[in-house]
Amino acid sequence: MAQKNKNPNATLPSPKNRSQYVKIVKKGQVFYKQGDYNQALKHFTRSWDYDSKNPGIIKLVAECLFQIGNRNVAINLLAFALQENPSDPVIISILGNAALKMDLFDLSQKFHQIYIQLKPEDPIGYNNYASALREDGKLDEAINFLQDILPLFPEEDILWNTLGSSVAFRDGGAAAIVFYEECLRLNPKNSLALNNITTPYMSIGEVKKAEEAARKSIALNPNLAKIHLFLSTLLFSSRRLEEGWKEYQWRKSEGNITGTIAYNKIPQWQGEDLTGKKIFIFGEQGIGDEIIFTWLYNEIIEEAEKVGLACTTRLVPLFKNSFKKAHVCEYIDRFDSKLDFDLKTFPGTDITEYDYICCAGDLARYKWLKYEDIKPSSEAILHPSEEKMAYWRERIAELPHKISVGISWRSGITHAKRARNYTSLLNWQPILKQKNINFINIQYGDCAAELEELEKETGIKIHNFEDLNLKDDFDGTTALIKNCDLFIGPGSAPLVQSMCVGVESWALLSGNPWWCFGEETPIWQQNMRAFNKTDNDPWESLLEDCGAELKKWLKTKRK
Repeated sequence: MAQKNKNPNATLPSPKNRSQYVKIVKKGQVFYKQGDYNQALKHFTRSWDYDSKNPGIIKLVAECLFQIGNRNVAINLLAFALQENPSDPVIISILGNAALKMDLFDLSQKFHQIYIQLKPEDPIGYNNYASALREDGKLDEAINFLQDILPLFPEEDILWNTLGSSVAFRDGGAAAIVFYEECLRLNPKNSLALNNITTPYMSIGEVKKAEEAARKSIALNPNLAKIHLFLSTLLFSSRRLEEGWKEYQWRKSEGNITGTIAYNKIPQWQGEDLTGKKIFIFGEQGIGDEIIFTWLYNEIIEEAEKVGLACTTRLVPLFKNSFKKAHVCEYIDRFDSKLDFDLKTFPGTDITEYDYICCAGDLARYKWLKYEDIKPSSEAILHPSEEKMAYWRERIAELPHKISVGISWRSGITHAKRARNYTSLLNWQPILKQKNINFINIQYGDCAAELEELEKETGIKIHNFEDLNLKDDFDGTTALIKNCDLFIGPGSAPLVQSMCVGVESWALLSGNPWWCFGEETPIWQQNMRAFNKTDNDPWESLLEDCGAELKKWLKTKRK
């Protein structure tokens, strides 16, 4: 607890009496309610100069730390508080929510069950327990539990909202609308329900209602990044790019983009002329995002005197082969305990020589101010090594048929919230039943059991090259995909690899991704075709449609 008295804001005076203490705590609570957790944290920790043992303030500090991403510090603080107050339901509730944020679903459920035992009259315990069940994929259990509890608390809007989100996970957004609307009838200012109802409205074509709900949610809770990002997707889909990019900046509220730029003290590029200038660009978000954001790398390389490209280690060989005029290096994610924030570092690279720094996702913000600025293209962006291209060309030539189709069917992350975005490999039979095709596995992660089950149940064999590390060898995997005639898969990393290496790519999607800008075929990479379903439609019908289209494609291909 020695570090409690360290104040992150030296200009905030220490309270010298009870009146000043109460004033600074109340000011922190105002910031907390507004969602400004950094400012709230400064006030709460400054209040410790007067009273460092108030368990209520300790809880608020821990919650602020969770909100800004310092989870380990928060847990240590709560462990101390729990030791001092082992039966405090508030601390137990915070720990349950913390466990949920870290995907410790069983632990979260146990904490919330304890809370219910301590405070059976409080609906928040039942709500949080149901949320933990939902995130654990126990959707039937969560829904049945809420249906049993709601008669006891029929006027509690939060329970209706959680029932809606659980139903949406299981049955699709359209089925959840009635529960969200009941929540909003009880409490029109429930910003979470306004946030949650936006996607269901989109799924039934109620775009205006979705946008209205999003903007109401933002007005009530302006610091909730998730709803800003939903609005950005809606704006991109309707080609309102300038406002869309503004809302997309909210992706920086978590992660290490802001910390990286602040730490390196290099001017942030904001669209300035790059003639005679050096710019350093670093990748962001997931590996699929890093690949998508290469969409403007070649243009920037042609404009600037020098370009530095930092990417995750797994992408370095592929990016070195693809962008030979740039300096390509790896980044390392780390937490700086002294500065108290996350950032990317670039070992072995001196970035002080650069005039500008920019995160990869912001390039388009200054290049594509309107839809007409996006240049139509089908050209390959990625170029695997010639050696690996030749190797996989020979390996595929050894397969029994002339036409080869690469496939993946899910993400490597399989939590409940992602489950509706993907389908079982067994459901792919309308596609895989096509004859005289080499279907090639591009699915990364452990999928041997799924491939074995498919062959056992249907007799369909998917060719799986076990000597290729599909998860980590992106240069090799992209070379394999490049030697395929077609790729089919969901919106995960293999799809964007295929798009950006110039292979005809069919995307099986539940909702159109923002980077399609409302089109079935994105203008910036026209070798991709989206097969879209709404959140309410079954995968089976989409797979049947794709199978029928594949049959037509094969007839044309074989002429």
